[in-house]
Amino acid sequence: MNATILDAHCRPVVNFDVENADHRAWVHEFRKTGSWRNCPVLFHSPKELSVVGHTTQALLDFYLSNEFTKTRSKRLLNAKIKTDI
Repeated sequence: MNATILDAHCRPVVNFDVENADHRAWVHEFRKTGSWRNCPVLFHSPKELSVVGHTTQALLDFYLSNEFTKTRSKRLLNAKIKTDI
């Protein structure tokens, strides 16, 4: 079954929450397939960005901040372990 314009009116509109694993999975599926067909919600985006642009920017910020936070935490932990010896 293909999604139609009428299906869009049945989906709730939500703000994209990068912390929500379901939201990230739906965006990932869209990037793979090019279709929002299996996404049960519509994502709201600011007027200056498209939904794809908005979610891409949010994901980029999320993954980069997590990567550098983990790396920094790991370095601090290793430094603490070395000083305890």
